[in-house]
Amino acid sequence: TAAFSRNLTGNSAYAYNATGIRTTDIYLMLAECYAREGDIANAIAMVDAVRIKRISAFTPSTATDTRSAMTLVMNERRKELLFGFNRFLDQRRLGVDPDYAITVTRVFPLMDVTRPHITYTLKPNSFLYTIPIEQSIMQGNLNLKENTNDAKNW
Repeated sequence: TAAFSRNLTGNSAYAYNATGIRTTDIYLMLAECYAREGDIANAIAMVDAVRIKRISAFTPSTATDTRSAMTLVMNERRKELLFGFNRFLDQRRLGVDPDYAITVTRVFPLMDVTRPHITYTLKPNSFLYTIPIEQSIMQGNLNLKENTNDAKNW
């Protein structure tokens, strides 16, 4: 259909897959598996297989241990899987892994100096990583309970 034959600007016959699984995702999943197993050479090979297609002045990646290989893989996932839901899912799943959990901090507004800046922090175990069950669904089925142990009110 016409909706799938346009890019983000709507003026080309290019379709960007922002919701399905892509080859890049498979390569980076495999790279993460290799890195977690301690197979640094294969983890780097998978990341470089993605990077060589994207970077014209490509230089091979380096990592010396599992931690640096995982950092390489996660940074590449952050860049490559930008427009889908993958970044949220990565932060959610890595939030339970103490070795790779991160706290995200942002200051808003970015450019407006006339308003006071507010710093927002999202901790790895935050209830905001839990997608709430729609209230109308919960009202239709009284056996459902909120999918969080937090006392926060949605």
